[in-house]
Amino acid sequence: MSAQRDRARWSARPAALLSNRHRHRHRVLHAVKALALLALVAMTPTVAGVADTDTRIGAVDDLVSVKASQRGDSGDGGDVVVGNVIEGDIPNNITPNPSFAVYRVLGNDMWPLQGVGQIRLNSVFSAIHEVKPPSDVPVFWIVNRIVNATERSLLIDGLKNAGVEESKILHVYPPLAAASCFTKQKTDRKDQTDSKGSPDTNTDTKEQNELVLFAQAQNSVRNAAVKHAFDSGYDWAVPLDGNQFLPADFYEVTGNALKAADEKNKVAMLIPMLRLRAEQSGAVYNGHTTFEKIANLHLRDEGKFSISEPQLAVHSKNAKARNFSFNENAAYGAGNKAGLLRALCPVSRGNWKTDDNTPHQHAHCCELVTMKLRQQGCPPYYGGELDLKKYARSGRRKQNETDFSETKDAWLQKATLDAAQSIFAMCGATVRLFNYPPDDLGLTQTKIATSVLTRAKTRGTAGRVFEADLGS
Repeated sequence: MSAQRDRARWSARPAALLSNRHRHRHRVLHAVKALALLALVAMTPTVAGVADTDTRIGAVDDLVSVKASQRGDSGDGGDVVVGNVIEGDIPNNITPNPSFAVYRVLGNDMWPLQGVGQIRLNSVFSAIHEVKPPSDVPVFWIVNRIVNATERSLLIDGLKNAGVEESKILHVYPPLAAASCFTKQKTDRKDQTDSKGSPDTNTDTKEQNELVLFAQAQNSVRNAAVKHAFDSGYDWAVPLDGNQFLPADFYEVTGNALKAADEKNKVAMLIPMLRLRAEQSGAVYNGHTTFEKIANLHLRDEGKFSISEPQLAVHSKNAKARNFSFNENAAYGAGNKAGLLRALCPVSRGNWKTDDNTPHQHAHCCELVTMKLRQQGCPPYYGGELDLKKYARSGRRKQNETDFSETKDAWLQKATLDAAQSIFAMCGATVRLFNYPPDDLGLTQTKIATSVLTRAKTRGTAGRVFEADLGS
């Protein structure tokens, strides 16, 4: 598909909602097909010589699992895994100490915050241009329950064409087609009443919310990734959001950072994320692009340096033992990752201690939370942007002005970059690739990348559009 055709797709609104009668017919058909497919999967034999635990991963209570295998056709475009277990998914020798696996969660394009085709284009870009991971650090690409069947198919084909091994492409199970089997069904809505005996008008809303949560499954899949790492013998899982690019020294720096977290017996590690303000190019972002180069590119002319809400690496054994997990009932746009961050890095009003050696800090690099709270003024932590320029400026005030031979602006830029390098060396970092918002809505990448309010407002619109398209 040409770039011109892709841009036309980014501006196009997803398909409109079908009638209620057609929606009900689709749900019935989906349920019937899903039951048949569930039975088929249950009868699938394993490959000779491979344990019957295969590569399925997930939280048993939520019936969410992911596995690498051949895909069947559910009839509505749902990715259903019906093949045998792929050998070689779990290496026999895990050498890094501590060991870790990277999981890239690829979900739905949330229009208009994200253009149609964005997750595919950015994922393929990363697969082509990133440095190749070490042989002992597996990188799995998890295809979540993507509603747009065309985009899902193009995404999988694009990853394979970019050199991603089929055994490293995992599929969420049960598939989207089975949604009717795993959300609460109301057989006769006309007879349902609320606590006052009046007809319950919230039934459809509750069912639709469950359907949306099932389709997006962000936190369920994150937990499934952690479980997969635990079952596979990896000490750490690094579940990354979609649209991520990993710097050339990511694996080395992350490995060292995880070792430090491991020595402190932490449950998790915060990984800062930088949002691009302009469309990426392979000439700039490639297998030679280090943290240092990215930091210099990220520094704005006015000296501002924004660090976005962090990604999370999770210690598979410690998280299980201490009962830390992502809240699977938290919906998209509702701070579904921030809640776990608050539990991992608890603070109280007036307590801005940043040393993560303190017993109440369960994660490495909790400084990112406390630094943000200092700028924010008070708890609770809700994510958003951390401006390192303000942090560097506050450090300058504590020193004697006569100690500086450089101009104030030059010193501040240098201090900001030094602070960024210090954070990256301690915690690693990822890059959030370009958004492709519709041109006709007045959204720009700069607004999306730099404005928390713009992202929050557009997420609300995106959630309503996604809900309508899912119903169709």
